[in-house]
Amino acid sequence: MAEVFGIVSGTVGIASAFSSCVEAFDYVQLSRRFGKDFETHRLTLTLLQLRLSRWGAAVGITSDPPFSLSQPDARPADIANARQAIEKISMLFEDSENVSRPYNSAGQRPEEGLPALSEADMNAFLRKLNKRMRKIAERRQKGVGFIKKVRWVLHDRERCSRLVEDITKLLDLLEQIFPAPEKRSAQLAREELEEIIGGRDGNSESLAEILNVVHNLADGVDEVIKAKALVMTEEGGGKIGSISLSDNARVMQGNTVTSAWKGAVLPNDRSRGYIGSIKATGNSRVMNGDRYTDNDDFWN
Repeated sequence: MAEVFGIVSGTVGIASAFSSCVEAFDYVQLSRRFGKDFETHRLTLTLLQLRLSRWGAAVGITSDPPFSLSQPDARPADIANARQAIEKISMLFEDSENVSRPYNSAGQRPEEGLPALSEADMNAFLRKLNKRMRKIAERRQKGVGFIKKVRWVLHDRERCSRLVEDITKLLDLLEQIFPAPEKRSAQLAREELEEIIGGRDGNSESLAEILNVVHNLADGVDEVIKAKALVMTEEGGGKIGSISLSDNARVMQGNTVTSAWKGAVLPNDRSRGYIGSIKATGNSRVMNGDRYTDNDDFWN
């Protein structure tokens, strides 16, 4: 009975800590000292918020039935350790806030009196991307902290980089303590990307462009969504309505990107080929998409 009580009470505690921690990301503002690096740092913090929210959704931390029932093998010690990892992330924000206080409690640069940078200072494309990621994370929060905090400003670029590194390590630890089902995490990451892509206004950004940005931001920060962005890039390339094959004919649909690709970013192909129907015979080959490979036996 004592163990059951420990699980139930621990579940309430970890759900509250989770919601407060997800919320903590929204209170951070970045100083104008970040300059051209502002957008990258802001998006990276939001991506970490999204990763934390994905873990919570995958393990059912705010689910109905409660977390304790959706995790039947959960032990009080595991729940306590997971809660501790979440609370340490919140403490990282508190420590960074305390260090930033000497600058100005009003969130301004003391020497110039300029306000901190905000989402409104991002270019339109990255601003929409940031908003979409935040919207998903906040939806998974299901509740807010008991105390509404005031936004604060992070002034130091190096401290922000350390904050990202430390949060990433704690998220790694959290996922070791309570591993989320791989299929569930991958599915949630795909749903995130589909929602982000589906939110394009007037299709002003290409699918490849969005996936490129997410893939590059996620490197070393969120391997799940990084891998899913690569998969969805490979799936791009257009659409084929119907296919009729005979003999040794082959058809390849979509882009293929392997480790042979040495570019700093994923190939950014804006074109899409839409084919109503294909009838291939003999030794014919039809490819609708691009292939970035080393040895390609498709044409053999």
